[in-house]
Amino acid sequence: MSVMSAMPASAAQANIAGMRLAATCVNCHAFLADATSPVADKAFGDLSGWPKQTILDKLQAYRRMPNKGSATVMHQLVKGYSEDELLMIADYFSSLPSPAKK
Repeated sequence: MSVMSAMPASAAQANIAGMRLAATCVNCHAFLADATSPVADKAFGDLSGWPKQTILDKLQAYRRMPNKGSATVMHQLVKGYSEDELLMIADYFSSLPSPAKK
């Protein structure tokens, strides 16, 4: 049974929106990767199964970073999302099985 089929319709719809928003994240973060996946060796790690609040806190911390002198593109990326969108992204990744449970 998939994660989506176990959810009520409104939760699944929100998760689909989160999945679409999280599509940018998979450029650097592994996503349901296994050893044969082209993203399995991404340096930033798989966000699947992380606690929602942890993801949200990190995204909000990046948003507060100054533009100058930052060693990451995250502060630029998160500024393109609303708070509601960041919450949907965090909710989506937290709803996925963690790498240890895959």
